[in-house]
Amino acid sequence: MLCILWHWGISSRAQGNSLLSLGLWNLSNYNGELRLGGSYGEGTTREYGVYDKMTSYREYGGIVLNTSNYLWSPNFMKINIDGAYLPQNMRNDYLVFQNYDDLYNAKRLHVNTVFLDQKPASLSAYVNLDDGYDSRENLTNIRSNSLGYGTTLSFKGKMLPFSVTYSYGSWDSRELGTDRYYSFLQKNWDARSHKSFGRKDYNELIFLRHDYTTRNDDIYRIRNVYTNLELRDRYTFDPNRNSYFLSDVNGTNQSGIDSYKQIRASEAFIYSLPHHLRFNAGYNYTNTQQPTEYLIDNDFNAVLSHQLFKSLHSDLNFEYVGINESTYKEINDKGGINFSYTKSLPTKGFISVNYSYNIGKEKKTSADELLNVLNEPYVLSDNAVVLIKAPYVLNNSVVVKDVSGTIVYQLNFDYKLVQFGAYTQILRIPGGEIPDNATVYLYYSANQPGNVQYNAISNNVGVNLQLFGQLFDVYFTSFTQTYADIVNTANSNLNYLTNNVYGLKFTYKFITVGAEYNDYNSTLTPYQIERVYLALQGKYDGSFSYALNAESRTYLKLSSDSSHRVYDNINGMIAYAFDHGIRVDAHLAYQYQNGNDIDLSYLLGKVKLAKTYRKLEVSVGAEAWTRNYLVNQKSDFESCFIQFIKKF
Repeated sequence: MLCILWHWGISSRAQGNSLLSLGLWNLSNYNGELRLGGSYGEGTTREYGVYDKMTSYREYGGIVLNTSNYLWSPNFMKINIDGAYLPQNMRNDYLVFQNYDDLYNAKRLHVNTVFLDQKPASLSAYVNLDDGYDSRENLTNIRSNSLGYGTTLSFKGKMLPFSVTYSYGSWDSRELGTDRYYSFLQKNWDARSHKSFGRKDYNELIFLRHDYTTRNDDIYRIRNVYTNLELRDRYTFDPNRNSYFLSDVNGTNQSGIDSYKQIRASEAFIYSLPHHLRFNAGYNYTNTQQPTEYLIDNDFNAVLSHQLFKSLHSDLNFEYVGINESTYKEINDKGGINFSYTKSLPTKGFISVNYSYNIGKEKKTSADELLNVLNEPYVLSDNAVVLIKAPYVLNNSVVVKDVSGTIVYQLNFDYKLVQFGAYTQILRIPGGEIPDNATVYLYYSANQPGNVQYNAISNNVGVNLQLFGQLFDVYFTSFTQTYADIVNTANSNLNYLTNNVYGLKFTYKFITVGAEYNDYNSTLTPYQIERVYLALQGKYDGSFSYALNAESRTYLKLSSDSSHRVYDNINGMIAYAFDHGIRVDAHLAYQYQNGNDIDLSYLLGKVKLAKTYRKLEVSVGAEAWTRNYLVNQKSDFESCFIQFIKKF
């Protein structure tokens, strides 16, 4: 094997362009920068009646260097090195609390290499060392370091191409304000191969093994080992690939704090028929076995659609879902019809109308029970009311985790729970570990009724009118949901609702202005949302650029609050490039929240003046912010800085 690799290396030797040659080692390119700077700031805090004053000093410098190298020949072995050493000294002097002094050296060394990149067999490897500091949403300061390394062996032959990858990563993080500590370790194997036996098929086999370990505040240690084998197949029935069959079969075994075994199969059949008809059918099977319970899910769906010219699309759909869980059985049947009509208008616009009608039958058989839900996904967004799906949740049983199941988020630090009648709302807390629009996974218990049966009937209407390009856009949607043939649903809290959304938007060149009203009339979680927004973005004469985004959302008639909620956000920036390499940047941000336990007012302003001369950039600037949270937490801070960067 070594002889073959050496032969490939010799045959691939073609002299590359090198700036410096040291025997077999050749430097082909390099770039980097030198940094030097400092800042001074003053701020005050008032929390629970305690006043404190802070004076902040910061000095920093460093060097960043990136090099591209090759050994023997660029086709034999490429080596890229990215390194940085950025020391800094920070000191915070307080009037009441203990002074804080930190000599902090941020370091980065990334090395990656590719061996025989142009040959059928290639080998790549990397090593990443990082030591960093971060401010999360200007609320929480985090100090972290990480180590990562890995290697990939690839074979690009026609007979059976494959790749095998091993990666190791460790990450340690500490919040300086709360002294919370997190440690995360992962070891991953990824092996995959693909093969086609003809022009119509494609098959891929994938093996994954992920070993996750996390430690939280030295309180507990969590480990999960995830192993998965997956087979993906695709077969096309016609040269244009309009008709095809897809198959995806998975087998999973996870051991650790969340142990389970699972088999999943997903099959799809798509076929184009005469007379502009198209038939889609799918089947999904899931069998999950856990130490104390099991879940078997069978899901079948079919859609017959028709396209008349470019204007009218219609379809008939049917879906069957059968669930057999260790404590209950559930059958859901659903059928419906959809129409969508779009017509172009002579005013450079269009009008579209869509309508759908669906009826579904749900039947659940069990004794009155305590339902245990595991690994249920939710997207936490500041722009939406997110409710846990099941009613009567035992809030003290709720556990929120990340996708790996090893990071456990903390109540009242990362998220909060608000009661909405029989339902529970989950909200992320700004500055916590959960970013906006992040997916989290919930584990909880809920008291549920036994035998339940009903038909759910829904109607959905939508109209959209756009005129003069995108100048004028008005839309309306209406969704209604009712129930019939109800049996034993006294404790199920069926959601009778009518949701009407009215919207209007104007767009002209660089400006967009819009307003939206959402009337969510529900027997469970009624609310109304009034939303207005403005967006500006553009450039002038190549030297002046600007952007402004503003939004105001008001939640009215929330059943969980005695008053409404208001969310206002404004973000703006301007930049102007003068002659002789001088540039000015300014940024302004404002965030306002008002409501039960969410009161927040945050204002941030930044300005920067930079001068560039022969790859030397000199910058001076100032920053100021003020933050008021609830009634007893107030803080403000002002600072200025100077920075020198020399690029080479």
